[in-house]
Amino acid sequence: MMLKRYSTETDIPWQLVLFLLVVFVLATWNHLSLSDSNNVVSADELAETVRNGSIQREIALLCLGAYGLVDLIRRRGGSIHPNGAAGVALICYALWVCVSLAWTADLQITSRAIARFILMGVAAIAIASKLTLRQLAKVAFHISMFTLCLSVIAELVWGSWNLANPAWRFSGLMHPVAEGWNCAVLIISALHLSNSSQRFRRFYRIAAGVGFVFLALTKSRMTLGCVVFALFVHFLLSLTASRRITAVFLGLSGSGTFLAAVAISRQLQEYVFEGAAFGRGAEGQASIVSLTGRLPLWGECLEYSLRHPLHGYGYNTFLSSNTLLAISDPSGWMSSPHSAYLGTFLELGIVGLVFLVATIIFTIRLSLYRVVADQDQLFCVSVLVWMSMNMALESFLLTDPFFSTFLGWILLARVNLTRRSKTPARPAQHVTAGHKSERNVYCGGLIPGHLFLD
Repeated sequence: MMLKRYSTETDIPWQLVLFLLVVFVLATWNHLSLSDSNNVVSADELAETVRNGSIQREIALLCLGAYGLVDLIRRRGGSIHPNGAAGVALICYALWVCVSLAWTADLQITSRAIARFILMGVAAIAIASKLTLRQLAKVAFHISMFTLCLSVIAELVWGSWNLANPAWRFSGLMHPVAEGWNCAVLIISALHLSNSSQRFRRFYRIAAGVGFVFLALTKSRMTLGCVVFALFVHFLLSLTASRRITAVFLGLSGSGTFLAAVAISRQLQEYVFEGAAFGRGAEGQASIVSLTGRLPLWGECLEYSLRHPLHGYGYNTFLSSNTLLAISDPSGWMSSPHSAYLGTFLELGIVGLVFLVATIIFTIRLSLYRVVADQDQLFCVSVLVWMSMNMALESFLLTDPFFSTFLGWILLARVNLTRRSKTPARPAQHVTAGHKSERNVYCGGLIPGHLFLD
């Protein structure tokens, strides 16, 4: 499958949209049996399932990787070019993931995970060098919207829709948490596109509202909170410096007042806990203090990680039978470390964790620096802020073949490994050309631009 290079802001690569939709529907379908909250499996069963893999997922990812490789070869690498510290950190992380094959505790699981990582990475680089950020926002919007529609149809066809049941969570094609990630991508992309589209502004905002409704139905609390924060960041960056200061002041004042009221009012505390339970009943409220069982799991993971703190146990080895039995039996959680950062420390050691965190921080800083010249960088910042926060409590968002994960890799490649697009960017409306002082204020005066220029 070979697609042309799209060079205008209004072009939507529909062939690519359809191709990616099919790929990730097939790639994530397997998670229905692995991640169903009502389906309890043992550590041995889960490890064996992961070890055997999924044929449909392997075929889908092979097609994805083949598309990326052929596209890059045909275009002779496109416009790949590492950009400063962010690009170096990303390359070092990728190399460390691959090198972990040398010391992995489970060669079969790590080799499969690295192959998946390479296939997604090659395709991400190919797409990042082909499309502009605005086109990527449109691709993300349409894929997440179509996935949501298919998920609603699946719920209705299977007869699993049950609003009256407190334990029910909207899932559709995926686990409820992954479905929440899909809704998050829909919301962020729709609201970003609505800010610059006069003709379809109402449509995008309605779509974002629908995304919020279904995100609430997934009962994914962390995802919803991260989306709200990411949209607040998007809103702040779209303002002038003076208005941004006012917005931050009002936001902090309102938050402080609310927290003070909660601290002194027992009744308000009960309302907050009921709301935070997201309709999951008394069990959901009781799980808030332990972060839904994550704290004991993290304690076990940290203790296990400190045995090999420098390089860890190898990429994706949490899912090996030895690690699962050692960690999950005491804590009761078996599917993942439920934190991308702690999971990286466990699997890749402190070296891998440093590379990952540096990649995220440098990428966001580089995108912030470019916001003045290209308003579509706001989409990149919003998605990366949402992902980096959500990864504090979820690890699959970093490692598994969901479209939301793939979008994150595309944006990292777009910012860190590609040259500036020759397509005219959309400058921020409140910034005039040549005002260098405004550029410095716009990014809070914290970004030394000369360190991150292409």
